[in-house]
Amino acid sequence: MISSVAQFVKAHFWRVSAGVVLLLGISGCMTRKPAEPTAPAPLPAQTQGKKIVTVLSDPIGLTVVVNGVPVGKTPYELEVEMTDRGYFAKEMTLKVRFLATQPGQISRTVEEVLSPLERVPTSLMFTTEGVGRATPAR
Repeated sequence: MISSVAQFVKAHFWRVSAGVVLLLGISGCMTRKPAEPTAPAPLPAQTQGKKIVTVLSDPIGLTVVVNGVPVGKTPYELEVEMTDRGYFAKEMTLKVRFLATQPGQISRTVEEVLSPLERVPTSLMFTTEGVGRATPAR
């Protein structure tokens, strides 16, 4: 009987081997060590610098509000954080309030959102019509 088993194994070696491996795997005798978690590759460093943005208005002397906090009157030099590529490091909101000084005038607040998708300008000019930017040449 042993010779017939040996002949069967010899004739069907690969099939028998696969069956044995499958049985060992199912029974839990064969286990694989789980892969070690790998840390994600570090992002390239974006050094942040600071830049002065001059906030102007027509007329001058209006209150500048940054992220809801009054910080001064125009003309105002605002220090902002920027990336090494010249973009805003974080979003911020600037507001300038135009107050009516004569009958018939309407008070108005002009708001500008500065986004990390935008280059940092050298100055912002607030008027009752909106905001203009002076951006340095690249």
